[in-house]
Amino acid sequence: MIYEGTSQEHTLHSTSDYDYMMFNATSGYTYVMETSSAIDDTDTYMTLYDTDGVTVLAFNDDYTGVQSRISWTCTSTGTYYIE
Repeated sequence: MIYEGTSQEHTLHSTSDYDYMMFNATSGYTYVMETSSAIDDTDTYMTLYDTDGVTVLAFNDDYTGVQSRISWTCTSTGTYYIE
């Protein structure tokens, strides 16, 4: 679980590594999720899923170079998922 106002650090161990996290979002608030790969320039991509864990709300690949970033405004309070 990612908590508001905090960052999560994770090291990818292989290029085929998939990481899933969940977070609680409040309607009307904007959330910014981003990756960085300062160590080895690993190309990342990011998908934001709705509360059902299946419906894609946003996707990003190569926001700046190989990093990914999603800026999203929540329309319904709930638990969302990021890959």
